[in-house]
Amino acid sequence: MTEFIFKKSIARIFIITGIFFSITAFSNKHTEILVDSNFSFPLEKTVNKSIENIAPIIEGNRYSNFELLDEDASVLLGLSGKVFEDINYGGGNGRTYAAANASAQSSGWTAGEIAVENAIVELYDGAGNYISNTTTDATGGYTFTGIVDGTYQIRVVNNSVASNRGSNSTGQTIVPVQTFRTNGTSDVLNEVGGRSPNLIDAAANTTGASLSTLSTSSTDAQSVTLVNLNDTNTTEVNFGYNFDTVVNTNDSGQGSLRQFVLNSNELTNNNLNQEDTPTNGVNFPKDLEWETSIFMIPGSGLHKIDLSSELALIRDNQTHITGYTQQGSAQGTNANRVITIEIDGNTVLYDGLRIFADDVQISGLSIHTFRTSIYSYKNASTNTFIWGNYIGTEADGETIASTFSGTGISLYNVDDSFIGTNGDNVNDANEGNVVSNSYDGISIRSTSNVLVAGNYVGTDKTGSIDLGNRFKGIFLRDPAGTNIVGFDDTAINTNAADFRNVSSGNGNDGIRLLNGDNQVLAGNYLGTDATGTFAITNVNYGIQIQGNVNNLIIGTDSDGDDDVKERNVMSGNGSGMRFLGGTTGTNNRVSGNFIGTDATGNIAVPNLNNGLNINGPIGGVVVGTNADGINDEIERNVISGNGEDGIRLSDTNDNLIAGNNIGVAYNGLPLGNEKRGILIATSASYNTIGYSPTMTNANELVVGNNIKYNDDSAVAISDTGVGNRISRNQFDANEGIGIDLDYDLVTANDNGDGDSGPNELLNFPVFESSEVIGNDLVIFGYAPAGAEIEFFLADNGPNPNPLPSDYTNSFGEGAVYLFTAFEGGSLDTDGSTNSYVDDGTGATNTKVQNRFRFTIDTTGLNLVQGTLITSTATNTANSTSEFSGWTEVIYIE
Repeated sequence: MTEFIFKKSIARIFIITGIFFSITAFSNKHTEILVDSNFSFPLEKTVNKSIENIAPIIEGNRYSNFELLDEDASVLLGLSGKVFEDINYGGGNGRTYAAANASAQSSGWTAGEIAVENAIVELYDGAGNYISNTTTDATGGYTFTGIVDGTYQIRVVNNSVASNRGSNSTGQTIVPVQTFRTNGTSDVLNEVGGRSPNLIDAAANTTGASLSTLSTSSTDAQSVTLVNLNDTNTTEVNFGYNFDTVVNTNDSGQGSLRQFVLNSNELTNNNLNQEDTPTNGVNFPKDLEWETSIFMIPGSGLHKIDLSSELALIRDNQTHITGYTQQGSAQGTNANRVITIEIDGNTVLYDGLRIFADDVQISGLSIHTFRTSIYSYKNASTNTFIWGNYIGTEADGETIASTFSGTGISLYNVDDSFIGTNGDNVNDANEGNVVSNSYDGISIRSTSNVLVAGNYVGTDKTGSIDLGNRFKGIFLRDPAGTNIVGFDDTAINTNAADFRNVSSGNGNDGIRLLNGDNQVLAGNYLGTDATGTFAITNVNYGIQIQGNVNNLIIGTDSDGDDDVKERNVMSGNGSGMRFLGGTTGTNNRVSGNFIGTDATGNIAVPNLNNGLNINGPIGGVVVGTNADGINDEIERNVISGNGEDGIRLSDTNDNLIAGNNIGVAYNGLPLGNEKRGILIATSASYNTIGYSPTMTNANELVVGNNIKYNDDSAVAISDTGVGNRISRNQFDANEGIGIDLDYDLVTANDNGDGDSGPNELLNFPVFESSEVIGNDLVIFGYAPAGAEIEFFLADNGPNPNPLPSDYTNSFGEGAVYLFTAFEGGSLDTDGSTNSYVDDGTGATNTKVQNRFRFTIDTTGLNLVQGTLITSTATNTANSTSEFSGWTEVIYIE
């Protein structure tokens, strides 16, 4: 054996291939190394190559290449640390092991449970030359021993870092990003994502390559820390990681949005409670055991993610993908938020964010150029909440993407969910979405208890510029239960503006409903800007209804709870609203809306065609009040200022149109429709315009329609419809006549009243005289047998205007309802039959008809000398005649 004596109390341990050696430490005097004398070996990498102070004792062979440490050489040292998972990291500065451990314990983890076992840790010298590697133990700890003073680099292989959270057994590969590192003395808190967050971490170094060779155009050694050893061991060289953090705009790979989806699908959320107010991060509330995306992409301004293929389904319950965790983003109203995360699909061949789970939120993103930008479609899933996004536009909410998206937001077979404001009175003003520049904006199908509220659909973020969806703004199809589009009076919040959808500028309808019962469309602006001031036209209808529908509420439900806030404004469209031909159903209500006006109801924002179309075979629609005595006045629609008819009925029966302003502004001033107030066309029959004897409320000023100032007849019935009752309305200052049967101005009475046509062309009453004697009005004339005769104060006429030269009377519109009496009834004291010739039209044929004589107390009728009275007749089949000619009241002393 050859013996070398070292004057040092602690020996440097060398690993020399093929050599058997032993080391013995002798207190503070020397270290003895015994080496087998049959081998020669060089020790070429000792720290100090001086041998002047060493006295070797050589027995046998001399080793000329042997170099030894002198008295000043470095001691043999250790370097150690931990790899841990910062489970509850919520953005901002990275956190130390102690902080992450304390946070985890606060949400239910045990002390030290954040440790990551079996993570690969690699050791390099200061020049990046590979030395060795190790793996972490059950405490997350690793150690390198037997190294001397100098500079070293420690690297953790990121894809070897596992999560301590449970597995959902998806089989997906999960990859974290670095959130924290330290060299044992100085913490690095601002290197979230590693050295190069836009690259992925290189694979484990299995070839002994130098550190620099791990860097390529797509990879880098992300987690590397530099450690200087100087005669002491260095400990706590720790590395922290998180699986919810997005640090780049890459299509895929570590730190990408795609990887976040894979990670969240695979990992359970038990005891997850991400930090709400991170230091130097975005304050953003995160729900307990919800997994929220933590966007930490370096740099200010916009970060655009270009996707080249479809993302994995979001399958993990309680997942929230939000751009509002990115520095620089800011929540706000539709017009005032700041979005810095934009997702571009670059094609309409696949969908964007696809939700196949319960309890999922999407917020704070710009998403466009997909087949469907956000699509939730797990059967019977619940609590999808999509809020605060710009869909179909770029991140400024104003610039349209170059290509139309397919559908902006789609829910299918989803219940108990929200698109826009959820109405919980927390942050509601900031929860609306802008959904524009798509084919359909929002589509919900086979859903129940979904609230669509607070969205701008078809406009820019200000609600003032047309960025319309090519077809429908909001499409509600085949609902499984009640859904609400607009104001929800069961919500905690009562601010109408927070719930209001502005659906305007769309190539088809603002809202379309196909099939479904018990749906609510309330409090929306359809065809106007967000202020309800000017038109942003939906090309077809503000609202269009088709299929089989029952018990719809369009406007107010008049339950006494915020009823005015439930008003829809349907103006500036091709037409305001339509029940499409072929639609079936009953008991649908259109109440409390403004159709053809601005949001005040006093200024025209015309629908280009009609205000409201009801096309059969649907029937039983209530337009205005149902006159049940409960909040009836609030049910009044204002249907005025439209380019054609206020209301048009075609092939539809049994509808009630009551209590509306038609051609009259909300404040009672003129705001006429450019054609008729109401047109009853084709075979539409048995409809009631105004009062019905079945009503609880008989107040004509509430249940009667206020039909005035229209540029044609107040009510026209063309074609073949019969049984249309027109009762107790107020008619005045219409350019045509008050009621026009056959749409040919006044239709002269015929003998025997045997003709047919609209409302059977029922003969109108003919007056002989009207005299006030004392307190009684005594009025004589002719009327169809058994007719219900309504008497009115006539307007100022003449009617028609101009009055034809052969007319001997003016056919007054009934401006103020006075009273009703029945021919042959208890008030009729003349049961005779007689004949007359002139009915006021200058006709020369003789008509034989029943006479009447009514004596009526004038109290409250406000009659004076010269008052003009007109009347209508309604037969037992509820067909109402045109207005009669005037009779002038004569006071008899």
